Amino acid sequence: MNRLEEKRKAMIGEIDYGLPKNYMAVEYLESGSQKQWFDTGIKGSYKLRVEGEWWVDVSTIEDEYVIFFQGENAIVRYSFGLLRLKDGKWEFTSGSARNRFSEPSDSQCHFTIDMTPQNCAINGVTRSTHDPDNFTSSRDIFIFGTSSSTRIRADKGDTGKKRIYWMKIWDGQTLVRDFQPCLDASSTPCLYDRVSKQTFYNKGSLNLDYKLL
Repeated sequence: MNRLEEKRKAMIGEIDYGLPKNYMAVEYLESGSQKQWFDTGIKGSYKLRVEGEWWVDVSTIEDEYVIFFQGENAIVRYSFGLLRLKDGKWEFTSGSARNRFSEPSDSQCHFTIDMTPQNCAINGVTRSTHDPDNFTSSRDIFIFGTSSSTRIRADKGDTGKKRIYWMKIWDGQTLVRDFQPCLDASSTPCLYDRVSKQTFYNKGSLNLDYKLL
């Protein structure tokens, strides 16, 4: 189902997003500040798989990079995440590896990911692989930020416009997170997890932008 069809069905109530009463699904949440990030409550590990749909505008990056998601407690061993660098390259972090690659090269890039610590696929194409040691981090994976022990500043996010449309996290064969961007009953932008039935809010101090369906 394409976006236009999804919007049409959402408007006439044909799609059940599995949200609590008085919540409203949105197309995406957009972050542009280091004061915006989410804690997934899931620790990085050798067994995880992450799927999702994202967007980034590289020209808006003011720091060295933007983080789509990242979790670690020692970057030399427990890392698992995906970043886009200011110079346009991508960075796939897995265990002790920080593998960089160049494609897709679009400055404004709308893309899907299917990632494990062993394989990083963007838009259905494998861009980087790694064979890390078996690891389990003691820190959670953050969306739009990092839980890294080396990030000593209070804000865990980064500048640069990036969007999340949806995200799923698997632990082995078990789905442990299924995030839907939405507005809660008070119209606050958030992520609702259809697995745990929990609402996840921005851990920083600025509300995120969003687009209604």
